[in-house]
Amino acid sequence: MQDFRAKRCSVLIATSVAARGLDISSHSLKTVVNFDFARDYDDHIHRVGRTGRAGVLDCQAITLLTAEQKREAATLVKILEDSN
Repeated sequence: MQDFRAKRCSVLIATSVAARGLDISSHSLKTVVNFDFARDYDDHIHRVGRTGRAGVLDCQAITLLTAEQKREAATLVKILEDSN
């Protein structure tokens, strides 16, 4: 984590614990890749919320869904659109 904050490394791999409680500058984090869907929408929103803080626009969040999770996609998109 110290190397990431000091910009000595540009990739941080973490578990879902990183969704809350990490103090990472919005300008340091440009992409979040979720390799699985969180157990609930609120937790997932916190994961995605690591990008786009403080009006930063040049960032992205990517979520990979399994075939079993595809029914979650429409609801997730609606929640994200509603939260702007």
